[in-house]
Amino acid sequence: MGSYCLREPEFSGEKRLFRLVVSTYIASRSSTRSIFSPARSYPPRSDCISLHALSRNYSCSGRARRLFGPNKQIANVIYTLYPIIIICIFLNRWGFVNLVGIFLTLGLVGGMCLTLFTTAAHGGLSPNDKDILYLLFFAELFVAAILPINYVFLVAAVNVLLSIYMLTFAHHTPAFSAMLVTGYSSILFRLLQIHVVVPAVLWILVNNNKAAIKRADRAEELARLQHHVAEMAGEKVREKENLDHSIAVITQIHARIANGDLDARVPLATGNTFVLWQIAGQLNNLLGRYQKTRQELQQREQLDQVFQRFMEQDPSLREGVSNEMHRQRSLRQAFPHQTHLSQNTPL
Repeated sequence: MGSYCLREPEFSGEKRLFRLVVSTYIASRSSTRSIFSPARSYPPRSDCISLHALSRNYSCSGRARRLFGPNKQIANVIYTLYPIIIICIFLNRWGFVNLVGIFLTLGLVGGMCLTLFTTAAHGGLSPNDKDILYLLFFAELFVAAILPINYVFLVAAVNVLLSIYMLTFAHHTPAFSAMLVTGYSSILFRLLQIHVVVPAVLWILVNNNKAAIKRADRAEELARLQHHVAEMAGEKVREKENLDHSIAVITQIHARIANGDLDARVPLATGNTFVLWQIAGQLNNLLGRYQKTRQELQQREQLDQVFQRFMEQDPSLREGVSNEMHRQRSLRQAFPHQTHLSQNTPL
């Protein structure tokens, strides 16, 4: 075909149609030349331009058909659902989970409903459009996944009513009307099966999952309580061991004191194992005071012994001390209160 100024499209289906058109044109031109003009001739430039325009228009329409399909109204689902998805992304980050579920369900069902109503208004529903009614159960899946499970029956009822309206009252093409004459009951029965079985199965699955989650939570709580009880029991055992250790240390200190070791003290810097540190501190103070008092008594006894020796060596000193002691005893008997105050007054 080098003698013709034509360019083949780049897609295989278009190539086949383009070659069919070109071969038909060449055949018609060849038959015309064989009858009227045996000499070889070429088509005029206008024929080349018309064939090229035909192939280009077909190529553009083929791309549009592959992008949108035979039902271009399906784009309403995209125009409706995608903006709602973008809005729901932000609502989900803000914590409005139930609102996200409602918007997604309304967007999906609303897009399909808009497609159905728009298609019915522009020529009527065709046999291929009825398949959109089978896709309405996706809204029930969204509801079961995001919203409380009981809402799935409400969405299923709305889908059933919408399907009945589209099959009964909406505008149909002649082919779909002829199909509904014999297949209305079967189509409606399938739709009822979908919108009854799917919600029921979803309800059972969700409730079983909730029960399993509750059992898992209960088991986890029980394991946590058992671990807590085990920790408390171990803590009680450690406390008992520390108490026994503290009592044993104090008992050893008492035994050393009873044996005459007045310098014995309860060690307080023994870590967290010694729990009777308050009693041990008071016991150490008591032992310190007792030791100090005993030392003072020993010193007084020594002074008394020295004084007795002096009095034995000097009789006048013994007589003077005896007189002074007698005078002090008389003063105490005469003024007991003043004597008590004088004794308490610091020098």
